[in-house]
Amino acid sequence: MTQRIDALLRKNRAAVADFAAAASAVAIDAWQTPLAAGKWSPAQHVDHVSRAYAAAVLEIVHDSPMRLIGSPAQRRRWRLIGLTLVRWLGRLPRGAPAPREIRPPERLDLGRPQLLAELDGHVRDFEVAIQSIASDGKRGFTHPYFGALSARDGVRLLAVHTRHHERALRAVLARSSAH
Repeated sequence: MTQRIDALLRKNRAAVADFAAAASAVAIDAWQTPLAAGKWSPAQHVDHVSRAYAAAVLEIVHDSPMRLIGSPAQRRRWRLIGLTLVRWLGRLPRGAPAPREIRPPERLDLGRPQLLAELDGHVRDFEVAIQSIASDGKRGFTHPYFGALSARDGVRLLAVHTRHHERALRAVLARSSAH
């Protein structure tokens, strides 16, 4: 079991490294600028991803889960569709808003180095927390849309989530290099 978790954690760490590289490549003058109308800035993307890891740690270590969203029937449907997309296609369902606990503030006062350091710290804490529960194979953490996740599904989901936000940053980088 721990070998599978270790492999998933390595994939997750690679996703985080690629995401951090994309964030680091964003021009400093674009750091606080929304990617498009009504969208987040690169700084907010980094803060959001960091908050997702911190939320998982908060539940694993302190038994403080995020609030569930929707009815049990809705969560079963979302889990069937969403977790299937995560497990088999490595992508997130479109259009789901971020749970309030992990939404970034409108304006961030932290600069890129501080936000990336915070992200790295939350990911390291997440890795330690997951290793602490990996041996039982049952316990993981709660996702607001999908409900209880195993440690394996939780690591997979966060890696896919991180890649999702990396793609958003890479799209901006591609547009800015085209100009």
